[in-house]
Amino acid sequence: MAKKGKKGPKGKKGPVSTVDAQPNPGATKKAYDKEVSKHSRGKKSLEEIANQPKTVRQKLRAQYDGVLNKVRFAADTVVYAVPTMVNNYRSARAVRNDPNMPITYVIKGMANTRANQYRQAKAFRKRGYAPVITKTEHGEADDEKKYKSFKEQVKAFHQKARIKKAETRYDGVTGHSSGGNDVCYIATQKDAKKLGIKFGQAVSHGYYGLPIDTFEQKFYTALMGSGIENEDIKNSSKARKIALKRMREKRPSMDLETIAGSRDLLVKAEHTFHPYATKLHVIDHPEADHWGTGGASLPVSEIKVDLYDAQRKRVMLKDKKAKHAASYQLQKAA
Repeated sequence: MAKKGKKGPKGKKGPVSTVDAQPNPGATKKAYDKEVSKHSRGKKSLEEIANQPKTVRQKLRAQYDGVLNKVRFAADTVVYAVPTMVNNYRSARAVRNDPNMPITYVIKGMANTRANQYRQAKAFRKRGYAPVITKTEHGEADDEKKYKSFKEQVKAFHQKARIKKAETRYDGVTGHSSGGNDVCYIATQKDAKKLGIKFGQAVSHGYYGLPIDTFEQKFYTALMGSGIENEDIKNSSKARKIALKRMREKRPSMDLETIAGSRDLLVKAEHTFHPYATKLHVIDHPEADHWGTGGASLPVSEIKVDLYDAQRKRVMLKDKKAKHAASYQLQKAA
């Protein structure tokens, strides 16, 4: 269960609230409602700190603030089509020149193009990371098949970047919306660490499904078209089966953090709750709607990189301490 929400570190362009999560071992019952009720406290904590639009006036204001995000999101598909094609080649060349440069694997959301992630990739590149924008088909409900495709892409990039001893690296993966669901699944796979992936950042995701019941959710999912039946737990038995399967999965084998946008009317903060996440963040910014957290907003993208960077440093420090403790125990035993 999660603790009561508390203020976390501020991002460059806006405040970030954080809930420190405590693992909740459960996830074994058949009935979906009973399963979800186990997480009600943690979800409530996120809802309380999110400062989400509740009244009609607040929702209209959120839509107005997010207009530019939607315009940029649509335009990016065309404007960044060519730069996106060469992005991974640039990153491979950068890692060849500097083998210690950390890699960030970026996974897009449903009904997005890889070009929609280019702004986010630019924010990572600016901070010294080599962003790799992956190809993902979210119409495929099988997590195992998507993970297999992801691994093949990572291995292909390693060959292009001439990476050796990948298991010693501290790379990470970030995914938005359905891409965030992929990150949650990747985090459960122990062999991901052999690829150098030591932590994951799931953004505006609904790993345990979304109840598509508000006007905003129905409107946006109608625009997305096919694939939403894999996530709509209110109206789709298929989505509920997928959610239950995910709930019964083993705990993540790597560090996992989640991020929600306070103005997101499609995937609300409480739906991004993950019982095994180390930290659950909510970005409170006028542009932190679903499109803003998806890469359309540069300020929000920079806050995401801030959180990602802090997570990587924390994971590296934790591993360093663990190795030091193990070395001490061996010396003591000798």
